[in-house]
Amino acid sequence: MLIPGGWTRIDDEEKKYLIKQNDTIIVPIIISPTKMVNGNTEIIINAFIIGEDQQQLANNYFSLKTKKEVSWDIELVDSQNLYLKNGEKEKRFHFSVNNTGNYRQDLFVNYSIPKKDLFLSDTLRNIINQPNLTFSLEAGKKRNFDFLITFKDMNIRNFRRISQDSYIPNKVEDRQTHSLIINSTEPRSSKKSLQKRTKVNFVKLQNEVKANPYGYPYFPLTVRLSAQNILNDRSFLSLNLRGFKQLNETASLIYSTDLSYSNSFYTNDVFKNLPWYAGYFDDKKTLEIGNVSGNIIGVSS
Repeated sequence: MLIPGGWTRIDDEEKKYLIKQNDTIIVPIIISPTKMVNGNTEIIINAFIIGEDQQQLANNYFSLKTKKEVSWDIELVDSQNLYLKNGEKEKRFHFSVNNTGNYRQDLFVNYSIPKKDLFLSDTLRNIINQPNLTFSLEAGKKRNFDFLITFKDMNIRNFRRISQDSYIPNKVEDRQTHSLIINSTEPRSSKKSLQKRTKVNFVKLQNEVKANPYGYPYFPLTVRLSAQNILNDRSFLSLNLRGFKQLNETASLIYSTDLSYSNSFYTNDVFKNLPWYAGYFDDKKTLEIGNVSGNIIGVSS
C-alpha cells in the first residue's frame, strides 16, 4: 500500500492469501488517517498485489474524500434584549461561539457600536479600543466571552431650573436603546465565506408608558346565536355577527352580517342572499360596501 505519511495501517500487512483458480477472495484493508487532514481533500491510495517471489502481479488505486462543513453559532446567555434597572450604569455581558462544523475552524470576531454610545471593557474594567480577535475552535468546541458594558452620558442631568414638587431625578421619559453588534466570519473572507451578524440591545425603559387605546391587533366580533324548535320539523336558526374597531381618533370600521336558517336539512341557499355590510368612516370620507341603507325607512340598497 502507498498511503500518506503519518497514516497507519492497522490490519496485518504480512498476512498471505491463497486463492484457487477462477475463485474470488475478499481482502479487508483498515487504515487509520492522521488528525491533521483538513476538509475538502481527496487522497489517492495505491494498492499492489505482490506474489510469493516479490513480483508485482497487479495494482489498482482508490480515493478518499472528505468534505468540510463550515458552521458556527453565537449563543447568548441572556436574550438579545437586556434591560437596565434604575441607576444601573453598567452591565455584564456573556456569550459564546460554538463550532458546529465537522473540522477545526478559524474565526474572526469583532464588535461594532452603531451609535458610539457605549464602551466595551474586560472584567478588569480595561477598555477594549480595538475589539478584534482571531482564534481557532475544534469541531464541537466553544469559546466563552465575558465583557463589561458601560454606557456613555447615562443619566447626565441638565442644569436648568427644576420644580421642587414635580422633579424626579431618575425619571426617563423616552425609551433608550444602546446596541452592540457581534460580527463573525472566516479570516480569509471571499464571496462564498460565511458571515454572521448578531445584534444585542441594552434597553432603558421609560418610567411611564401611555397605552394606545386603538393599538390592539385584532378585530372585535360580537356573536349572537339563537336556535328554536331544534327537535321539530320547523326548526329555526339565527346567527348575528357584529363588529366595531376604532382605528385611531378619527377613523373607525364597522362590519356585520346576518344568517337565518329554517330548513331541517342542509342546503347552501342560505349563503346566496346573505346580507352583509362593511363601512369605513373618518373625518374626510365614508366608504360603505354591501347592504347599504338608503336613508329611507323600509328601503335598503
